[in-house]
Amino acid sequence: MSLEETITMLDKKIADLYSDKDIGTYSGEDKLIEHNKEVSIDDKLKTLLENYQTTKDITLLEDYLDLLSNMSLPDFKHYLLIQLDNGRNVLEEISNNKIDISYSSNVQMLNDPDLTRILIQTKNKEGFTFAREKDFLMEIDGKTVLEHLLESNMFERFWISSITSTPLLFELLVKYNKQECIGNISEEQLFHPYEDGIVLDYLFKNNMIDFTTIGRISSHPEIFNYIIKYNRNSLLEEISEALLSEKLDGKYILDLILEKNLKPSIYNLRNPKLLELIIERDRLDLLSNVSQSSLFMDVPGKEMKLVEYLINHEIIPKECIDAVSRDIDNDNKFYNLLESLDKLNLITKASEAALLKKHGDKTLFEILVDKNVTFEIPAITKSTMIEMIYNSGKIELLQSCRDVMLLTTLPNGKTVIEELVDRNLLEIKNLIKSEELIKYICDNKIYQLYSLLTTTALLKYKDLNTTYLDQILEEAQTNKDINITNLVDDAIWNPIEHAKVRIIYAKHNMHMYLSLLTKEDLLKVRNGIRLIDALLQENPFHNVDKLIPASVRQDVEIAMILKLKGIRQDHIRFESVTAAIEDEYLTTRREEYEILPLTREQEQLLEGLKQIMSDGLGDPKLISTLIANYRYLLSTGSIYSNEIYHLISIKQNNPEFTYQSIQDGAYFSPNKKKVCMDNTNIDTLNHETGHALFTYLANREMPQGFEELIARLSADPKLLEEVSEYSKKFHKLKDRIEQEVEITFMKSYDESITDEKLKEIEEFLNNLNQKEKDKYRKLGYSEDVLDIILGEMYTVEEYLVQDRRIKKHNMVDLILRTQYGPFIAIGDFYDGIYKGQYKGGVLKDSNGHKISPTFGHGIEYYSRGTEWAFNEMIANYSAIVKSNNSEIGIQQLREHIGEELFILLQDYYQKQILQSTRYLQTQQVTL
Repeated sequence: MSLEETITMLDKKIADLYSDKDIGTYSGEDKLIEHNKEVSIDDKLKTLLENYQTTKDITLLEDYLDLLSNMSLPDFKHYLLIQLDNGRNVLEEISNNKIDISYSSNVQMLNDPDLTRILIQTKNKEGFTFAREKDFLMEIDGKTVLEHLLESNMFERFWISSITSTPLLFELLVKYNKQECIGNISEEQLFHPYEDGIVLDYLFKNNMIDFTTIGRISSHPEIFNYIIKYNRNSLLEEISEALLSEKLDGKYILDLILEKNLKPSIYNLRNPKLLELIIERDRLDLLSNVSQSSLFMDVPGKEMKLVEYLINHEIIPKECIDAVSRDIDNDNKFYNLLESLDKLNLITKASEAALLKKHGDKTLFEILVDKNVTFEIPAITKSTMIEMIYNSGKIELLQSCRDVMLLTTLPNGKTVIEELVDRNLLEIKNLIKSEELIKYICDNKIYQLYSLLTTTALLKYKDLNTTYLDQILEEAQTNKDINITNLVDDAIWNPIEHAKVRIIYAKHNMHMYLSLLTKEDLLKVRNGIRLIDALLQENPFHNVDKLIPASVRQDVEIAMILKLKGIRQDHIRFESVTAAIEDEYLTTRREEYEILPLTREQEQLLEGLKQIMSDGLGDPKLISTLIANYRYLLSTGSIYSNEIYHLISIKQNNPEFTYQSIQDGAYFSPNKKKVCMDNTNIDTLNHETGHALFTYLANREMPQGFEELIARLSADPKLLEEVSEYSKKFHKLKDRIEQEVEITFMKSYDESITDEKLKEIEEFLNNLNQKEKDKYRKLGYSEDVLDIILGEMYTVEEYLVQDRRIKKHNMVDLILRTQYGPFIAIGDFYDGIYKGQYKGGVLKDSNGHKISPTFGHGIEYYSRGTEWAFNEMIANYSAIVKSNNSEIGIQQLREHIGEELFILLQDYYQKQILQSTRYLQTQQVTL
């Protein structure tokens, strides 16, 4: 809008304002214009501000800013710094009201330190939308604008593209821990000097390099040497296409990557030189994923396009098939090419639109059927497609019908779903939402399709009191073929639906088939509500013990929420201020291991493991425990040196692999390449390391015959009786240890509670009480209610009861795991055999009596499949053979799980893990 247009518009507004005050002073449009010509811009701006302060109409501020946009900087600044009645100046008011600032006004502001300072102080990110490098580097109060923005947590990562030359940028990103921004720095910034090298050195050393960063480097061939230097060979495949035809020390980058048996990523092939190199090296396979536009480039020295050249050499580009299969650009060209070379059999999956498209006088569907090509259809939405499939006789393709299309009537008078049921073809591939279809499935008890019903569908009422989920859970009581574990997604987005699902499962005493809720699950806000609020709203007083695990209910924050709803918790897990006896126990054990003597060769081997694992990525305490444990195992002859060699090789080939400390739990993550643990329990450490060995050395491959063996064992009534006997022995052992802990450790605990310690606890609780009161006062609870509840929760007596109970529980658990690890692990083997029913509390002996659960992963874990059972069994076996008194542990395991399963695990561990050849042992140890 021009200045004249803006003034005319404002004139009209101001006239309207005057007319409101003094009706009749002016009449007729001509007189309005004549009057407004006499009003100066200064008066107009003054009037706008006066009326804004009266009406608080922010459109008046918008108009004010528009009128300033073409002024010189001194005037522009003067009018923005005018003070308002509320104590703020105009720019502060504009900024606080998040009023859009035009490009010209924004540039003006960024030219002046005083105005820029206000944008920073009011945290106006939008005020820097059009900032350039000089603006970010302008100094205000001794700091650059860039540092002010980072310090105030206002900096946006996409602004980095505007800052290309200064080395200061990276230093500031590191100083303010903006790791999410570092990936956006320019290529030139990556090669700026930093500390004792360049920026790239820092990124590699701190594990902050990923494939996107490497892919953006297009003019520095030396990136190859940096990747090699830091042993990140997998990143070589991400080197940009622009560099592949560049030379480094006399060799093409492409050749250097191929020499390492790696496959560089090539998509937008534009460089004829690179194509020549690929052809010369006879590596056309590298071009199987190139873009569609690349496929139409000319082959040097040949009168043909690349796509034709590739197909002639038996390389079928993915884009070629996709174009025909999905009815996208150039599909006719690609179709003609595939047909002329008789390669239509390569179309294994095609969209409905592509199949219905005609090529000549026939559709692609008819052509593929005539050629007897086997293919799939992702989704069927048209009755025309259904009729064609039926007439062709390929009824199995009807499984891809979308929801309501399953009720389409076929020429034989049956619906699609009836035809599929009759032919036993029920692998429907899409979620089911249609109410009519849901009713049909549930009325006819087609339980194979239950898992395809959406959560919303399952919660619909079939009558006044019964949802479809109720019906299915009732059926599951007598029909074991109904898989209710995977019936609903535990990560349901809608908290109300999630709550209703869990309440219905609890009502049918089948809550153990859902994953356990964590504190984070309960407090996460989705759709404006927390899951815990939804649970208490739908089911305020019943089944709380089934809906929320005991360990979670004992958390202070969860217990507080429950108490505010009138639900009292007897056990609350306070933060402890007393000494952790169990930590002393583990530390003593580790220190005992660290002084055990080894042979010279064993010392060298262990030193090699220590060196390669001590790279700064993992937790030193866990790694020192790992080393101490292997020292113990080597000194006692309980382990083959091969396992340590393998662990070193795993680390060499997967530099990210490490041992990381976490707050709660223990697991191995193949994706993160980390063993994660909350303490240094040595038996658990061996177990999780077993998972890592199984993953890296055996590729998580389950042995043949395992599934059939588990099926036989779970059906054997003799084994069931052995499980019952084992359960009794376990609980007898646990009771004895609890008595011993009470006599020994807890006596020491009681003696440690001196008058001085009581004062310390009282002070701690007073601070905690106030902190909690501040938190819940904000939620609107009265002071009286808070005083009653918090006063009841935070007494010294209550604290000591809870702290003592937790200490005792932890010590009993610790002794069971460290002194009886092999024995208590047997419960997990039984859990795997019975798919988690044992831990889930639904396993019964031959007399119908419930078998008390022991240790194990439970229903929610093992219901995922038999492969999960083997994963845990081999990890448990790996821990047992490395445990204290391993000979006794192995003998106990053999007796409990049977000779056949034991031999299978023993052979697998020896051949697939200890004798694995996946990583060649060429440079295991560097001393």
